[in-house]
Amino acid sequence: MSRLHSELSSLSTQRSTPGGSTGPNRRPLPSVCFAPYAEDNPYQRKLADAIRRQGWLVTTRTPAERLGGFVRENSGERRKCDLLHMHWLPKFGFNRLIESFSAHTVQFLRLRRMGYPWVWTVHDLYDPEARWRSVDRMLARLVFHGARSVLVHSRAAAETVCREFGASDRSKVHVVPHANYIGTYPNNLSRGEARAALSLPENARVFLFFGAIRRYKGVPDLIDAFRRLPHADARLVIAGKPWDTALHREIAATTARDRRIQIHAEFVPDDKVQVYLNACDAVVLPYRDYLTSGAVVLAMSFARACIVPARGSMAEALGPEGGLFYDPDQPDALHEALARACTEHERLASIGRLNHETAARWGWDEMAAATIKAYQAALCATTGDPLA
Repeated sequence: MSRLHSELSSLSTQRSTPGGSTGPNRRPLPSVCFAPYAEDNPYQRKLADAIRRQGWLVTTRTPAERLGGFVRENSGERRKCDLLHMHWLPKFGFNRLIESFSAHTVQFLRLRRMGYPWVWTVHDLYDPEARWRSVDRMLARLVFHGARSVLVHSRAAAETVCREFGASDRSKVHVVPHANYIGTYPNNLSRGEARAALSLPENARVFLFFGAIRRYKGVPDLIDAFRRLPHADARLVIAGKPWDTALHREIAATTARDRRIQIHAEFVPDDKVQVYLNACDAVVLPYRDYLTSGAVVLAMSFARACIVPARGSMAEALGPEGGLFYDPDQPDALHEALARACTEHERLASIGRLNHETAARWGWDEMAAATIKAYQAALCATTGDPLA
């Protein structure tokens, strides 16, 4: 990693700024386009900034900007960008399904015929609740097999991706751990202040589910497991925007029968994130189906213990001492993990501190350096020049 940093530092001193004169022996900055890109997504924003710090030009295309425009801009001999970095593939709804799918497929086929390199960060294999998963699968297979480099955030994700897509060449799959969110959000509230803001007792044992509330994330399972706890001082806080009205109604009806449960069914703005994370003793993420989770990295960044399934990317990120793990295939395992957290309440703070130390070892500059290594591999596979 340090050698890559030094190589990139040397490179940045030799290259001109975009649009400037390159001279006979100088080359323009290497460039990558993030697509789709959302400025309010801290993951993309912080990664793009870190890649820029290491000597690359990063351009972006919003979800509203069609891929066809990018293809046209880069179809001639003078390409505007060296590399396309796909983050999320389009989700296909019922309206204009065939037209939308065909349009995206055609553009990726055009890029492949042009020999234009792209990389793909696989955040999810498919939308876990997609109505047209077979359509999602067809496009994902095309993007995977056409990509010169594929990035995933864990070894577990790499195994899943290679198995799902029948990868014959695993060398193009790069494991790049998810960087931490330390310092990304305000974090100056004490536990007491955060609990007071949520009307939680100071001495309560507080569990938190945080993030978009979707069925595959197992929130109804969590509510059922929590309600069977006998501890009067236990509390469950659910914070996030429900994905659909039916799920919201189901959760609201269930939680109404237990006064120990709070539900804050709304998007949590950046300045309120610390209220929920600092108020809890442990973050519970009982996902049924997932590839990668930024929520576990967020919990670690706020020095919180985690209760997660004993497999997959979250368990890998936490390590054997970073969480209370349970077997999601066993009916009572989540309930037993919550009960264990109640009886081992004093351990949770030390587990949280360990998680913070683990998260602090991998920041955005480290993630950018590893991502650039995947970019270089993609460019080398295309032109033989890792910095073409």
